[in-house]
Amino acid sequence: MNKWHYILTFFLLLIGSTNVLFAQNSEVKASLDTNKIQIGEQTTFEFLITTQKNSSLQWPHIQDTLTEKIEVVQVHKPDTNKINDEYREIRKAYTVTSFDSGYHAIPPFTFSIEEDSTKTEALMLQVQTMEVDTTKEIKPIKGIHKEPFTFQDVLPWLLGALAVLGLALLIYFYLKKRKQKTSDHPIPAKPALPPAEEALNRLQELEDKKLWQNDQTKKYYIELTAIIRHYIERRFEIDAEELTSKEILDQIKQSIAADAYENLKSLLELADLVKFARVIPLPDENAQSAKSAKQFVEITREKEENEKTEESNDVE
Repeated sequence: MNKWHYILTFFLLLIGSTNVLFAQNSEVKASLDTNKIQIGEQTTFEFLITTQKNSSLQWPHIQDTLTEKIEVVQVHKPDTNKINDEYREIRKAYTVTSFDSGYHAIPPFTFSIEEDSTKTEALMLQVQTMEVDTTKEIKPIKGIHKEPFTFQDVLPWLLGALAVLGLALLIYFYLKKRKQKTSDHPIPAKPALPPAEEALNRLQELEDKKLWQNDQTKKYYIELTAIIRHYIERRFEIDAEELTSKEILDQIKQSIAADAYENLKSLLELADLVKFARVIPLPDENAQSAKSAKQFVEITREKEENEKTEESNDVE
């Protein structure tokens, strides 16, 4: 063998070793934790990249699916390990699943490393369905399995019941003590005023509020008629607070003088128009309503006093 043959062989070996070194600079692998799953089960799809420490790496874009039939459930963070001073190893995993039975191909994925690109090998995932024996009778669904009660389960309810009971006892003793203090020092009952005096006092209080003068006409007539109805109920023992204006006038007509009846009639009729027909009276009419109410009370009070005076004279 001449020397040129040795030289040629040396260069061929040198070129081949250079290609091997270049191929070893970066390596990309794809793998499945298992290539056979039941429908709906999960498995791990993983990339393993071996590359130089400082080389740039561009990952394939994977979001919700690997393929149309294989879904990505979770994307895990990359895990980088140092191999030596020049090389590193990067792992990135994806939790995947499939709900379609059959054989599903996972195509190669392309990685860009520096100015070159490399691809992974294609993989196959087999998704199996549950085997069903159609010759056997369909069994009913199992009932709910009840776990036995423990003291830890009952403890929160027990503490809550004790807290409620303690609070109820505190309220009971507080009210009992308060009631006892009240019974030891009873508040004397305030003697009720005569019907006419009570009504006139309330009419004066209503006049002092100046409701109709402040654009509260409806409220003024509601309170005014309430005072008169209460007075009639006490004075004539008529359930005036539950009767209509017409019913009141019909029942009281024979018991009062004509002028008192006219005062009451004009007052109740105007009040009904204000409350139910949204009539807005003139200021003079509002003032006259207050005057009619007072005159009605004063006239009927005078008649009551005369009756009592006559009774006293008859006794004598």
